[in-house]
Amino acid sequence: MISVIIPYFKNANEIKRSLVGVLKQTYQNFEVLIINDASTDWEMGLQIINSFSDNRITTISHTNNKNGAAARNTGVKAAKGEYIAFLDADDEWLPAHLEDSLTKIKNENSDISYCQAKVSNKSGISVMPSKGIVKSQTISDYLFVQGAVMFTPTLVFKSSLAEKVLFNEELQRHQDYDFLLRCEANQVKVTFVNKPNVIVHWENNNPNTKGGTWDFSLQFALDYNKYFTPKAYSRFILKNCVLALIEEKKRKTAVKIFSRHINPTHLSKLNYYFILSYFLFGEFKHPYKWKK
Repeated sequence: MISVIIPYFKNANEIKRSLVGVLKQTYQNFEVLIINDASTDWEMGLQIINSFSDNRITTISHTNNKNGAAARNTGVKAAKGEYIAFLDADDEWLPAHLEDSLTKIKNENSDISYCQAKVSNKSGISVMPSKGIVKSQTISDYLFVQGAVMFTPTLVFKSSLAEKVLFNEELQRHQDYDFLLRCEANQVKVTFVNKPNVIVHWENNNPNTKGGTWDFSLQFALDYNKYFTPKAYSRFILKNCVLALIEEKKRKTAVKIFSRHINPTHLSKLNYYFILSYFLFGEFKHPYKWKK
């Protein structure tokens, strides 16, 4: 059995969509745990959840608001399945997600499976990542050097691993990085489903409302340095600290952070294009657009 864990906070407008996607899965041996993180719209959300009349759905409520990491941990501790799959209440699965993930895990004797996602934002829809992780590659290099993604709603993994690692409930941001990097420290085998079986809704995504400040990211990198390769550390600092500072027009601080934390040989030509573009425009523009 797979335990599907859905953190819920102010998701009355999206929970029906996410549950429809779960219940339409081609693999039907699952339970659904919806964790209400003391949401102010829970009464409305609960009415929608109960309208499905499916005894595989269970709700658990926090008495006080914590965060998404705490809600996922609550679900992990209550889960009865051999495997766990995370789904954010504002995202959705396509029908083959669980079946494809479980087949891949069993066929390759792996601990974690993830897949491509259709990412929907104000600019349209894109499919990410373009390539999966390779055997000799660390998760930190895959995420920060290659610039790939492993979206939490695409993850399916063994419950024993989730119970051992859990999420860091103290983090305001980068909870997914924390979880994945500490999973890797347990010498897990990761497999990739090369199909966009998940739709991630980023239409209203704003990292700055989640504690997404450059100094928070810097402290995260310092605290988690042992999980990064040296090149991954430099690239993480570049993206989450230096470019963020340049965008905020704090160029002196950006130069200071760069000189202290980044090895210039760890950056690619494209990274330097990014830096120059941010200095010139406050954002990245492809070189062919610079004259426009």
